[in-house]
Amino acid sequence: RFALESYGPRSVADRFAGLRYLRTITPNSEGAPTTEQMGLDNPRAVVSVSAGDKTWTLRLGRISLAGKGYAQLKGTDTIYVVDSDLHGAVLDGNDGAVRSRQRSFATLLREYLRLLGRRRIAVVLALAACMRSNRRSAWPLLIRPMHTVVTRMLSLAKSLESPLVIAWPAAREMEVGMDAVPGVRIAFEPKPYEPRGRILFGTTPEGVLLGHQVESLLTDTTNRALLDEGHALCCLNPEVGHVLMGFEDLAYAFSWPLSQGRLAHSHWNSQPLGNYDQDLNVGVVSPEQLEALLYTLKMHGYGGYFGIDINPERMPVDTAIRISMDAIRAANDRVNELDHEAIMFAHEHPDKARGWLEAHLIRARAPHPDRLMSLPRPS
Repeated sequence: RFALESYGPRSVADRFAGLRYLRTITPNSEGAPTTEQMGLDNPRAVVSVSAGDKTWTLRLGRISLAGKGYAQLKGTDTIYVVDSDLHGAVLDGNDGAVRSRQRSFATLLREYLRLLGRRRIAVVLALAACMRSNRRSAWPLLIRPMHTVVTRMLSLAKSLESPLVIAWPAAREMEVGMDAVPGVRIAFEPKPYEPRGRILFGTTPEGVLLGHQVESLLTDTTNRALLDEGHALCCLNPEVGHVLMGFEDLAYAFSWPLSQGRLAHSHWNSQPLGNYDQDLNVGVVSPEQLEALLYTLKMHGYGGYFGIDINPERMPVDTAIRISMDAIRAANDRVNELDHEAIMFAHEHPDKARGWLEAHLIRARAPHPDRLMSLPRPS
């Protein structure tokens, strides 16, 4: 609906010809976003392509937080989720249209918080060595020293009254940004690999080591005073998937930052050992590891945030979030119902409780434990 620059039509036509949808959405179905939420009631652009006596008209909606675009063919009800290349090709042809839709990150966050009805959130800083936006992105170009990016994010967190900033991974020059904006806690998120083959400080114990090293370099008087009072400023945000990518034992890995008061936040999902970062729903893989981790958190009296970090497969996002939250609640209920006194006895007197804990956990997970053989408490 607006004139494209000279390079635009060919770019749009190439992407239209090679367009493949990732999945479809049926409007008004359970769990599906509305057409207004997908930006199709007032589309960002309308593209018409003619071949012979046929014309196809495609309405382009908004781009989701996952970087995928919504599109709908005229005359059909089906909505397609597509790669955002076509959106980028069309909108790049009119810089004015792109600029009119660009908003600062802080403004978007404040609008989100206003709709959410609360101000205290964890600001997430997801960075590799540096971020580079391309022509199709509305994000600002961030080719600059890492400490500058860290400073901006810490300033944003402070203005939003956020309790912490989650950083993945931003190890370089972190202390410079922390001294420039003192008093804001960083929760570093280790990851052993991907996108790089080896990421510095990629395991949980290496993250704890990074915390000590960064704090030893801080010079601001406010930061030094907080450290002298026993507070930790460079903390951790372990992600279940990242921990298991590094072949770490889940409960043992979390016990490292817990033992030093450095577990500022946690990210929850599922992951097989190694492999690529899959971000599966919580509890899908190795639910017994989930229980072991929750038991460890209970033993340390953890009262921090639980963040769901998933990439849902073949289901709506809100459905996956509900499933993941239910998985944590159900596992936590199982942990709370365990016979903790007997567990401590079995731990301290293994010679008097051989196999008891394994049998106790089987009954804790059984829907009808009364159908199993009786299990006397160890003594």
